[in-house]
Parts: sequence; structure tokens; C-alpha cells
Amino acid sequence: MKIVKYKVAGVLEDNYVVNDYWNEYSYYGFEVENGNVLVLMITSNNFGDDCNGADWKYRYMRDEYGLDSEFYNDFLWKENEVSKEEIELIVKCMEKFDLEFESETDIKEV
Repeated sequence: MKIVKYKVAGVLEDNYVVNDYWNEYSYYGFEVENGNVLVLMITSNNFGDDCNGADWKYRYMRDEYGLDSEFYNDFLWKENEVSKEEIELIVKCMEKFDLEFESETDIKEV
């Protein structure tokens, strides 16, 4: 199994919490050769100018939506748990193309 396409929406929102603490939300979409479309949302926890770690959340897209949709909208996601194999594919793709620091992209074939 492999990823065949990806799209980066990038940072879409910052959420100021309190006392220089804020969250940043980044979104990435991936299509796997088995037809599954997945979303990765990274929540970066920041204090001032420093990042204090990030949470990576993986979700499947509902069957009728793809990378050409606004995949960063959580009402388009399924609640099913993403397989470990597909998570590993996403992590490898993120590392290979250095996507964590990429701004918005069009759909790209791998």
C-alpha cells in the first residue's frame, strides 16, 4: 500500500488561549492507493515564540469527499480509527517531502 496523492492546506487558524499561550492548526490530505482519503490535523501548542509540542490527529474522509474538497472541515470526517499502516504511510510522506513546513499546495501525485 502507498500514498498516491497529497494536498497541503497548511495553517488555517491560530487560537489564542491565555497569557501568550496559543494553538496553531495545520491540515494535510492524503489519498491512498486503496481509495481511502485521510486527513492529518496537527495542533501545535505554543507559548510565546516557542512550540511546546504538537498533537497529530488522523481521520478518514467520508466516502463522497476527496482531496478537492475542503477536507479541513471536520464534519467531512469519519470517526473510524485510522489503521497503523496508513498512519505510517502518512508519517513517511510527511518526512520525505518535508510537508510539515509546507504552505498551501495543489493536489500533488507521488
